[in-house]
Amino acid sequence: MSDGGRQVRLRRGPRVGVFLLAGLVVGALAGLAIALASPPSPQYPLGQVAGFLVLLFAAVGIVLAGLVAVVLDSASRRRARVVEAEREAAAGEPED
Repeated sequence: MSDGGRQVRLRRGPRVGVFLLAGLVVGALAGLAIALASPPSPQYPLGQVAGFLVLLFAAVGIVLAGLVAVVLDSASRRRARVVEAEREAAAGEPED
């Protein structure tokens, strides 16, 4: 094995799961706020309206947060840089 390193691409990408969870929470809170701020309906109870809006807005929040994560991931690919990486021997691994 050669002593030289090899070139690798280094970039910082977003954690998509964190974005999706944040979108879920923000969307659910927005749905709950809208349900509580709207005038009561004589046809549907408040709990049913709130549950429907929380589910609807949570799904919209997940989709929007996913789109933001995809855009940020695309931007991080453009800003990636090539660096030189060297291999290090792990403990107990014989060196060549």
